[in-house]
Amino acid sequence: MILEVLSYPNKKLYEISKEVEVFDEKLHKLLDDMYETMIAKEGIGLAAIQIGVAKRIFIINLANEEGVQDKENLIEIINPKFELREGECVYQEGCLSVPGYYEDVKRSEVVAIKFQDRLASASIKRAALACLATTKTLKEARWLLSNFKTALVKSRP
Repeated sequence: MILEVLSYPNKKLYEISKEVEVFDEKLHKLLDDMYETMIAKEGIGLAAIQIGVAKRIFIINLANEEGVQDKENLIEIINPKFELREGECVYQEGCLSVPGYYEDVKRSEVVAIKFQDRLASASIKRAALACLATTKTLKEARWLLSNFKTALVKSRP
C-alpha cells in the first residue's frame, strides 16, 4: 500500500525514533509498504518517520547501471549503529519530505553500519563504492537518530 509521505513542517517529523523490538508480520508489512511508497514517489531512500512511524527503520534502493531500481538491491536497515565514518564527499541531496528542495551536502565518504534486517538478523555493511550510497545511508539514518530540524540543518554526521 502506498502511504502518505509527511512534508515539512509536519510536527511528526520532529520526533526521535525508537528502536524496533518486535520483528513480526506487522513489521514486514510496514517495510513492504515503505518500499512501494518510495518507488511510487520516485525516491531512493525513505525513513519510517517520513511516513509518520517513529521507528528506527530506513530503506535504500539505488538504481543499477541501467537506471532501474531492482527490489533485489533493496537494503532494509533496522536499528542502525554506525561503526565507522571516514573521509568526506559532497553530493546534491533531495528529500521526499521537502519536495523540490536540493542542496549540496558534505557527508562521510566511507561508512560501516551495523543493523538488523526484517528477520532480526544482524549485519555490518561497509559502503564506500559511491558517494551517493554513503550519502543516502547517512541522510536516512539522521532521520532516525535525530529530529527533523537537525536532519535538514547539519551537513556532517
